[in-house]
Amino acid sequence: MDSKDPLGLVIRDLHLEIANYLTKLLAPVRLAPEQHLLMALLLEKEGLSQNEIANKLGKDKASVARMIASLENKGYIHKVTSRQDRRSVNVFVTEEGRKLETTINEVTLQLNEIIATGLSPADYSTLKTLLTRVQDNVRDA
Repeated sequence: MDSKDPLGLVIRDLHLEIANYLTKLLAPVRLAPEQHLLMALLLEKEGLSQNEIANKLGKDKASVARMIASLENKGYIHKVTSRQDRRSVNVFVTEEGRKLETTINEVTLQLNEIIATGLSPADYSTLKTLLTRVQDNVRDA
């Protein structure tokens, strides 16, 4: 990639490289990169509603519904109708899904280590701050 390439292309290409890397690491447990995020979220806090998951992941409800359906078909999660709102469901991890916790944590750590390779702690912090600022700029546009 040339230094004259727009930053948006650099960020897009970075996203694709990370997604391809995660796809390779997650293939043995039949998870897509975005499903990895959803499972990590639920392993940290079960019982979230589909709306809460969508908000936390920054995804639309339809995408989250598809991810949930796929993970449910794989036996990693199950849905329970909310006691507070019959139109809503809460999502929980199954025993089969719990078996993925070590793999999910290892993949997350491995990715973070690769991203941080060659960066000082200060560089890493600055990069994160700058990328967050760019994200906010685009979101607020």
